[in-house]
Amino acid sequence: MIGLGLKELKRGGNDYNGVFSVYESLVDEILNKTLAPVYFLTVPEDMFPMAPSQLTALNELIRSLAKKDERRVKILDYAAYVADFKEKQLERGKFGRSLYTDEGIPTSICNTFLALFLYESIKKELK
Repeated sequence: MIGLGLKELKRGGNDYNGVFSVYESLVDEILNKTLAPVYFLTVPEDMFPMAPSQLTALNELIRSLAKKDERRVKILDYAAYVADFKEKQLERGKFGRSLYTDEGIPTSICNTFLALFLYESIKKELK
């Protein structure tokens, strides 16, 4: 799992279009030179509290990559999974379980949550 351009986005040195161009180049290279599938993971907006709109726009572009080859380009929508988790926590009145710190650093529950999400996604793909 790699996050191309995310540090630059976090520091404000690049916008979401610049980051997306790296992802798009990667998917084009993989699709042109191999028969392998490629999986992209969306990034929760809470990970970048200083620029959540940048991540929202980047995630939309990442989701659009599946149109290049729907059989081989798969989007694992972790951002939507996290949003659903947060909504359920609010419904239940549980506010103490934050996935990210105020600075956007993942907490231990976030790492566990991501591992469970990836496990479920892999299991689903293997069926």
